[in-house]
Amino acid sequence: MTNPQTKIVVSDPDEAEIRLRAMGLTEAILHSALRSGIAGAALCTLNHPTNFGGLTFWAEATRWLRETLIPEGWRRDNSYGLPTVVRGDEGLAIAVVRGDKGTGNPKANPTTQHPRGTVVISRVEQNGILPGFEHLKAEQEQLEAAARVPMWLLLHYRAGDQLVAELSYPTVINRSGFVEEWAERIILTSIALDPTRMPVLDEPPVLPDVSVRRRAS
Repeated sequence: MTNPQTKIVVSDPDEAEIRLRAMGLTEAILHSALRSGIAGAALCTLNHPTNFGGLTFWAEATRWLRETLIPEGWRRDNSYGLPTVVRGDEGLAIAVVRGDKGTGNPKANPTTQHPRGTVVISRVEQNGILPGFEHLKAEQEQLEAAARVPMWLLLHYRAGDQLVAELSYPTVINRSGFVEEWAERIILTSIALDPTRMPVLDEPPVLPDVSVRRRAS
């Protein structure tokens, strides 16, 4: 344990790869998704609308994860406007989210760089009461099927000429929409960037999830 906000941190590259493979993933898969986001964002110019670079990165990384994992038995899910890719046994879902400067640092307690909406808040709160990381035995019949799936975040952050990243399992999020505690963090090796081509990675990201409100009767 490196800090009281995280129960498990896997930072050794070999151990991280073993853990990812147990989840049906590899670092190469996650890196390729992030590189797809980098490549898409690199095509954006100052003439594109503000935030388009951040939107493109998120969209391309999400697309690549889906196109790679769906043939392996995963499925796409867009419930409540939150795009994820879900493992076939419903054991986990992955959402691509920008983290803060603590991302990729095993001694830090990272959070999302910007507040998340009510959908992510509710999903993380559900993470906090689930019995395990790999298998789900939800008993609350009123919950939507998507909300029962443990959601992991593929956090990424530009640190100078490197993109740092981790796949992590949030369990506590405050009402402002920032993650405060993690059950497990799997640190990925960093990806080298050409900083002269990537100013869009510094743009404020698009927040893809939406608020869900009950219609007044």
